[in-house]
Amino acid sequence: MVDLEEKTTKLERKAEIAEQVYEMTCGSGDNDTLREKLIDVMYENEQLKAENSKLREMLNKAYDFMKQFVVDGRNLLEQFMESIGQVVEKVRGGFRR
Repeated sequence: MVDLEEKTTKLERKAEIAEQVYEMTCGSGDNDTLREKLIDVMYENEQLKAENSKLREMLNKAYDFMKQFVVDGRNLLEQFMESIGQVVEKVRGGFRR
């Protein structure tokens, strides 16, 4: 049942995007293939933005969780961020050669 609802929601959103695309391309000639691709790309872009937002929220929650734990007077988030900075510097140094 959820799959059917998901497909319905997807089709409804694609129809809304199709209307927007039609309005944007009205008068620019009839290129249905291009229009269909544009609709698909716009829909996928929307989905990726939503997924990105969810992942950002999860990352922020993980950071907040890591801030709770202190080792050697520094919280785990600070230690993690420092180690990430070191890795980035090593990678950048490798590319500069």
